[in-house]
Amino acid sequence: MCGICGILSFNDNGVDKREVINEMTKLMVHRGPDDDGYYFNDEIGLGIRRLAIIDIEGGHQPILSEDERYVVILNGEIYNYIELRQMLIRKGHVFKTDSDTEVIVHLFEEKGAECVSALNGMFAFTVWDNFRKELFVFRDRIGIKPLFYTSDSNYFVFCSDIRGITAVRPLKKDVDLSAFLSYLGFSYIPYPQSIFKDIYKLEPGHFLKISSTGQIKKEKYWDIENFETLNLSREEDYQERILNMLRDSIRLQMRSDVPIGTFLSGGIDSSCVVALLSELVDQPVRTFSVGFQGGTNELPYARVTAEKFRTNHSELYISENDVLPVISEMIHNLDEPLYDNAMIPSLMLSKMAVKNGVKVILNGTGGDEIFGGYNRYLPQRKMWQIVNSLPSNVRKLSGNLISLLDKQRGMAIADPIFFFINSISGINFVFAKQCLKNKTHYEIMVNNISDVYRKFLPSNSKNVKKHQSMYLDLKDYLVGDVLALLDKTTMAVSLEGRVPLLDHRIVEMCFEIPDKIKFRNGQLKGVLRDTLKDIIPPEILHLPKAGFAGPLNHWINRSLKESMYEHLIESPISFYQEYLYMEVIKSALDNIEKNWRCSGTLFALYIFSLWYKVHIEGQGISVIRQD
Repeated sequence: MCGICGILSFNDNGVDKREVINEMTKLMVHRGPDDDGYYFNDEIGLGIRRLAIIDIEGGHQPILSEDERYVVILNGEIYNYIELRQMLIRKGHVFKTDSDTEVIVHLFEEKGAECVSALNGMFAFTVWDNFRKELFVFRDRIGIKPLFYTSDSNYFVFCSDIRGITAVRPLKKDVDLSAFLSYLGFSYIPYPQSIFKDIYKLEPGHFLKISSTGQIKKEKYWDIENFETLNLSREEDYQERILNMLRDSIRLQMRSDVPIGTFLSGGIDSSCVVALLSELVDQPVRTFSVGFQGGTNELPYARVTAEKFRTNHSELYISENDVLPVISEMIHNLDEPLYDNAMIPSLMLSKMAVKNGVKVILNGTGGDEIFGGYNRYLPQRKMWQIVNSLPSNVRKLSGNLISLLDKQRGMAIADPIFFFINSISGINFVFAKQCLKNKTHYEIMVNNISDVYRKFLPSNSKNVKKHQSMYLDLKDYLVGDVLALLDKTTMAVSLEGRVPLLDHRIVEMCFEIPDKIKFRNGQLKGVLRDTLKDIIPPEILHLPKAGFAGPLNHWINRSLKESMYEHLIESPISFYQEYLYMEVIKSALDNIEKNWRCSGTLFALYIFSLWYKVHIEGQGISVIRQD
């Protein structure tokens, strides 16, 4: 895993490409502390910071084709590089290294941009064609690795970290109000938006083709094509296919020339990864777990799995006194704001893994989205299905009546979008509306949410099927929140995070499996539980979902309250003073025990305020007092 960047000039604009690339790579040392590499010519400058995982000595980048036509830089891993390498050698290609990056070079020689369809991995990579003067920029199918870009009439710039772009284009540091409103609604900023105007995220499963004359073409190369099309004769056949695919994914993703480990919660997904990895190694798997003082504690269940598979197990408790220092550290590694308090345990786990000599971590991310692990998928929500099937005018009237008793629930009934998004973000839309000075801004927030909701669901969204809700999560929440959080917290300490449950073959298969099989007997992850019933401990198999987030209300009422008051009320950012009613925020914070439903929104505003002070105002690490 690495950090990549580049600048392609469309004319002789006097830009010093070496200075630009040097500045961008300096900002990504945390993504790749082991090595750096550069390529320059009249049209383009490319740079990379490398975290050495495969072919440690020989995997220096960029890598050029033998005739120097193609230049490749890669952030991520190509897991099936050994199989592809063997195929390419049979075709007569000669390799100089044992790295996965060189496989892309030769595969591009064979297939051009279509080569991406042969890759199994997590990646953002670029190919510069010296003959045609064209740049290709690819992002993996699921969106595991980030890629930001911007362009104007003079040049195209891309980077793994948005700060690389803002550093060389300071005028691009204008916060996009619409993106902030998306953040306020989602708790993250959905692609293709970023927090800054005119800087974009490349969508998963897409690539860009940029000519030296400034023409930019975007193409989709992957998406889920088949839903509920897999028809096997026995339920056991589904289970066998799932298990074989899981084992093969972990076989590929355990490839590494450095020590690997796993994050282990008390849940099914991470226990599955530990169990199947234990089958493939001849020494104890290194596992890392975390628990919360004052909140949900899954450590006893993690120990059950660790003991069954005799892992080399490490664990820690997060106390309320740990929270503020971790937030301080995390804020400085957020290139754009992200509200998910799971970033606190994720960063602490990452630091613990690195401290124990691990450089690659496998985890169970994605299991909920592809096997159906969230309550919002449950079929027993009959009341919601009935309400959702009502005519819109009747639904709105019902919502208005219920709002007399419970405004948040009334909004959810009046519009299904609020129900779905609130179950993800925890944002209180009533409170958010009260905070915004300009009610047009609230309409923009709602429209932004609606646009995402409608983009990934059928135009007639009544009686949305379970796999359709899962598809929405796969394309939006998983990318914008879960995977972004994993990338930022692991890369903050130069740790590579791998997600074997999100092998694209497994993802495709899961959406092909009929809902009645996935949710057998109306049970979350029904088919996965059946698949693993003889592999992971039964007490883990039947645990209800607990989640990975910390006890936010407990923290806000205790260790965070003083800091939140300082940064939201005593010294608010100018952005908030312009757009928000500060007295509404103060009232909610003063009465937080009664207004506990505002906790998520207040925490989101707090994180944005800290991010703004550090990354926009440049106040530095002292912005958060830790005395």
